[in-house]
Amino acid sequence: MSKAGSLLVAIIVLHVAPIFCTRWICAEAQNLQQSGRPAKPTAAQEDAGTKAFKAGVKFQEQKQYAQALVEYRKASALLPDDPSILWNAGMCAYFTKVYPYALTAWSRMKAMDPTDDIVRGKLIVVYQAQGNARARNQERAELVTLRKSKKNAKLSAKSSYCCDQFVVAGRDVFAYDFFELLGEHALRYNFLVLKADGTTDYRISVGSYDLDNALAHELGHIKAGQRVYHLDGYYEQGHKHRTFRFYDAEPSYDAAKKDVVSVLQGTMKALSGSTRP
Repeated sequence: MSKAGSLLVAIIVLHVAPIFCTRWICAEAQNLQQSGRPAKPTAAQEDAGTKAFKAGVKFQEQKQYAQALVEYRKASALLPDDPSILWNAGMCAYFTKVYPYALTAWSRMKAMDPTDDIVRGKLIVVYQAQGNARARNQERAELVTLRKSKKNAKLSAKSSYCCDQFVVAGRDVFAYDFFELLGEHALRYNFLVLKADGTTDYRISVGSYDLDNALAHELGHIKAGQRVYHLDGYYEQGHKHRTFRFYDAEPSYDAAKKDVVSVLQGTMKALSGSTRP
């Protein structure tokens, strides 16, 4: 089973799923974390593990994540180092909010390939879901270091990564954290608000634009080396723009997310806006 194959069935869009954090699942997560590298599986174990994996895939395609996790758990017991099983098990554990198991599965993948930035990004998302800011920040620091090391060419070429998934007012939101400010319309965070079909409806971003900073410097609002940031919404494929607030310094992700949630809930109103043809 290839990792690429598993990615085709791994559902990206966040769905609200029932919580099935039973004792045996949490215990299995602990056992998986503590176990060492097993002996090479026998042919019978390969067959049984593959059968359980395929059963899990069918459940996952039907968005029956709890049932899929049961099958992936069986497969993992037989083939604990198979990245396809670990990846899909982590996804289904995440969707059913069994976060300890998701962390365990993806941490094992990280140990197998420390240069896998996709897995590291998923760990950040899980830590965020748990409210574990310390672990989230540590994982992000490691991701930044990995990017600078040039050990992963694809990561080095990326400007951002998905750091969070959440739901507000029935809308799925994907948040992206930018590694650095780039260009005259630099972004720090970008929140994509999805339609029901999983495509992007509009976005809300925290940016720091060169023109705004030049004007702020000229007016004496900020000193040399400082930057202003602003929260903006871009709607109808960018034809409508709304500015919701300004920041005197770079806001933390948690502060930015709080403001985005306020915008989505309708409690924060726009300060200004424009429309172009």
